[in-house]
Amino acid sequence: MNHLYYSIFTNSLIQASLRDANKGFESMYDQVAVRREVESFLLASILGRDTVESAYLFSNSGEIFGASLSAQRYDLSDDEKMELAKGEGRLVWLDPDPNRLTVPAGAVVNDIQTQKKIGYILITLRESALFDIYSQIKLFNNGELYVINETGRIVSHSDKCRIDRQVTEPHLVEAMEGPPTGFIRYIDAGKRYYLTYHTMPGTQWRIVNMISSVHYEKESIMLRGWILLIMAGSCLLIIPLTIWVSNTISRPIRQLSATMESVRNDGSDVYFDYESQDEVGVLGQSFNDMIDHINYLIHQVYQEQMRRQEAQLKHLIYQINPHFLFNTLDTIHWTAIMNGVPEMGRMSKLLADLIREGIKGEDFVTVEREISNIKKYAAIQKYRYGDKVEVRVDIDSEILPYYIPKFLIQPLVENAIGHGLEPKIDNGVVSIRGKLQGSSMVITVKDDGVGMDQALLDSVVAEMLRDQNGEMSHIGLSNVYHRIRIYYGEEAGLSIESELDVGTTVTITIPNGGLTP
Repeated sequence: MNHLYYSIFTNSLIQASLRDANKGFESMYDQVAVRREVESFLLASILGRDTVESAYLFSNSGEIFGASLSAQRYDLSDDEKMELAKGEGRLVWLDPDPNRLTVPAGAVVNDIQTQKKIGYILITLRESALFDIYSQIKLFNNGELYVINETGRIVSHSDKCRIDRQVTEPHLVEAMEGPPTGFIRYIDAGKRYYLTYHTMPGTQWRIVNMISSVHYEKESIMLRGWILLIMAGSCLLIIPLTIWVSNTISRPIRQLSATMESVRNDGSDVYFDYESQDEVGVLGQSFNDMIDHINYLIHQVYQEQMRRQEAQLKHLIYQINPHFLFNTLDTIHWTAIMNGVPEMGRMSKLLADLIREGIKGEDFVTVEREISNIKKYAAIQKYRYGDKVEVRVDIDSEILPYYIPKFLIQPLVENAIGHGLEPKIDNGVVSIRGKLQGSSMVITVKDDGVGMDQALLDSVVAEMLRDQNGEMSHIGLSNVYHRIRIYYGEEAGLSIESELDVGTTVTITIPNGGLTP
């Protein structure tokens, strides 16, 4: 309704026609031409609208333009024009016409440019169409349904004779004066009635629905019967449906439970066979993945146990490595030739200490004890190389109490001297550093020896990463690498950096989880 009103009064043709009518037409021809245009526009605006019967425009000068789907014409009284003026441009509902069975609504039309009144617009609705619309919300089959406007007049009613009658009944007056929505019980002529009402949005009109208690209770009983019938039918459907759904859900769960029990009793090679992609299927796939992971871990633990035993055996062999003993005894031999007997005793003492340390049954020693062994080894090498080899130690005191595998650093020092410094013409230095870095212990063995080119470095790293089978030229590196991986897992690491004619740096990283003070 508002949309139709605004589309008419804001139209440029309507605005110009009302202004021209107020000024007066220059000729009868102009008046007829404007009337034809305006009424054609009004007729096109209401066609296709089932609820609208007519639309009229009234100029200030008294000119009337109209389009109606019936033969009846409509005029505005002075009182109605005053009512429309009170709306200040908004739609105002007027009292219905019981003779025409229409409900009129109108408004003042203002000049869009000057905002001065140039006329009025009136749109009438068919009461029958209005009744058809709101009767669809009728709550009870045997009740009365009607609409009362803000002045208390009946706008629409199933009994057309009551249209435009002023309501005076106390229960209807109470409904008009009450809140926007309500429920009223009342007695009329000894009979009880129930009344519900609701305010139409955007208006003060009340839709009233009234029914006697007899019909109300009858319909309530019928409604309860239908509810019970629907509930009974629903139960007949829901019970077998619930059983079916329950079995559909619980059967694979029971199957999964039986599979788990079988794994617990018979081993870990049993899988859950269920191809659906529902929640149970996802759970079953997770169970199968868990079984695969358990089998993988069992295999890994077995392999690590075998590697640990092999590493322990190789470590025992390495403790009495003929190459190590040969180098040491050779140093003693040359020292005896060059310097006589006095140094023989000290070298023998250092060698005995190292051999004694190697044959002890301990797998782990403190960093402090490992450094002490290295210093003994370096002292022996000092007799052989003199000032050509210098071993420097820089270990943070906070890591000295921590335990590491025995002879973890010594093979790296031996490699640095034998492969890095010995081929070098000038003197060289082996630097050993140790510290906590973040959550890990980092130990580096660095030499300023001959170093390696990239090809040789790649070959050394590849040899280190291989299983400890067959001949190797860098047994110490491979032994250290595999031992820390066995003891500390994949988070532990050993890296090698080298540059030809610059030197080599070997870095051991032990994760915090493997450190024990």
